[in-house]
Amino acid sequence: MDIRSTYGTYDVQYGNVRRPNHWNTSWDQAKFESVAHRFADLSERNYGVSILNDCKYGHDIKDNVLRISLLRAGTHPDHLQDQGVHTFTYALLPHKGDFIEGRVVQEAFALNEPMQVMEGKSVLPYDSFLSFDNDQVEVDAVKKSEDGQYIVIRFHEFAGSKQNVTVKPGFGYQAWAQCDLRERPITEFVPGEISMSLHPYEIMTILVKA
Repeated sequence: MDIRSTYGTYDVQYGNVRRPNHWNTSWDQAKFESVAHRFADLSERNYGVSILNDCKYGHDIKDNVLRISLLRAGTHPDHLQDQGVHTFTYALLPHKGDFIEGRVVQEAFALNEPMQVMEGKSVLPYDSFLSFDNDQVEVDAVKKSEDGQYIVIRFHEFAGSKQNVTVKPGFGYQAWAQCDLRERPITEFVPGEISMSLHPYEIMTILVKA
């Protein structure tokens, strides 16, 4: 591709990692493949290209060439690895700007979690069950708390920059509080709007008292 950049961006859980796309040292040469979950991206200031996928996690970017590893045939430790029939989806996504401006994370999410259509009559209003006012925040989980008292909402900032975000539940609620990953409140429950500031790549979990 006609793209000039010294690094590629690889998607990982709760964020992304930049890695050089040159093999100038023996260390670089040993990294012939890098892990990425949903996409690997090569961008310059106003244009870029991403490889999206739904289940293949080995990628490498050398100079201006992007590659994705589809199968492996190693003999150790498992000489039978990757044998059989494979079904997978991948896509090439040209975009404007870098991976943030080009909404690569959102496109990769849509590829991995496609819209599902259910037949039947809805008894709910057409508002979203849950929405955010910031496109650089991704939802990770919505569930009932282990003690059954609250609704747990977990999300994170994926662009690597400080963000302000407002969570907008599509249901009535009494109060909310921040909690740790074990669902223990770390702030007081407060009524009103669910708004907060996030640090780069911060994982935030909140409890909502419905």
